[in-house]
Amino acid sequence: MLKHIDKDVVIGFLNWIEQDRGCSTSSRNVRLAALHSFFRYLQYRDPADIYTWQSILAIPVKKTVKPSIYYLTIEGVRLIFAEPDLTTQSGRRDLAMLALLYDSGCRVQELIDLRPSMVRLESPSTVKLIGKGNKARIVPLLEGQLKHLRIYMKENRLLEPYANMYPLFSNARGEKLTRAGVNYILNKYVHRARIKNPFISP
Repeated sequence: MLKHIDKDVVIGFLNWIEQDRGCSTSSRNVRLAALHSFFRYLQYRDPADIYTWQSILAIPVKKTVKPSIYYLTIEGVRLIFAEPDLTTQSGRRDLAMLALLYDSGCRVQELIDLRPSMVRLESPSTVKLIGKGNKARIVPLLEGQLKHLRIYMKENRLLEPYANMYPLFSNARGEKLTRAGVNYILNKYVHRARIKNPFISP
């Protein structure tokens, strides 16, 4: 079987998965990386055809177009932060949550896994985030955003020792928020902010 494989065959295969199968350039490069790994092995396993294997290894990966990186402007942040209704308990929770997301740069899963024991309100203020692979990192918090979290935790008695292992952010039933729940809250305030300013950044 290997005697039928050469550089032209591999290039033909790569063109086929892009043009006929409709795979992206990134997918094409992943397939090529797997082939390169196999033919690097063959250099030592079957050195008689090393010229063929090396010609395949010389096939370059294709450059991919990097997508534009979108970011939230300061104006956009202010518009979103102005949307929660601070006369309601859920509005105060939402502002504390939005402020913590912005300040710490945490992922949604990291946010919903937070417990009061993972937040240090005293100076220097920090939050302990548990990321992928159960890896922990300590992130400093700014006082300007921390005030919202402090008010929220005090109001909901999350500063009491017995509440250390409670969810930091919960729904009306006292249950830990879900990813879908956080997504709904974020989209709600972004939608409201865009009504006031249609040109708000994503």
